Amino acid sequence: MSTTETTLTGRVVRPGDSDYAAASAGWNLLYSHRPAVVVFAQETRDVVNALAWARHNGLPVRARSGRHSLEGWNAVDDGVVIDVSELKSATIDADARTATVGAGLNQMEAVTALGAAGFAAPTGTEGTVGLVGATLGGGFGGGRHPDSRRRCRGSRGRRTEQRRSALGVARCRQRQL
Repeated sequence: MSTTETTLTGRVVRPGDSDYAAASAGWNLLYSHRPAVVVFAQETRDVVNALAWARHNGLPVRARSGRHSLEGWNAVDDGVVIDVSELKSATIDADARTATVGAGLNQMEAVTALGAAGFAAPTGTEGTVGLVGATLGGGFGGGRHPDSRRRCRGSRGRRTEQRRSALGVARCRQRQL
């Protein structure tokens, strides 16, 4: 592995940093974890680097976007938390009736951006939930759902065309907004 692949990039927070408690906290405060590092991705490459770094160091990984995990699955003790909440973007092509959104948007931010362009999308009732978890299967991931078709559909899947991930797991296409 090259040095680049095993270097953490993005906003990296470790135990002892002044913002570690806030960075490692999840939505459900009944569960607390002490990750070895929290990486707030600023771009896709940060996610790739964090995965390579974790693999190189033999550490478990958790990915999160909105920190909403009732069971506390959005963090891990002595592992790497990859937080995509700072990957916020929304590009809407009204003619093609498609939207490209960053993994860090929460549902309220997505609905607001779509509404400003005259579109709507079905989401949940809690605006602070990360959009990517709901879009990719409720945050449980494609491999855990017994209905393999949900791997592409997610809970919002009839409207999802294409998903790119650093792992290259899901490839689906959006038909229209």
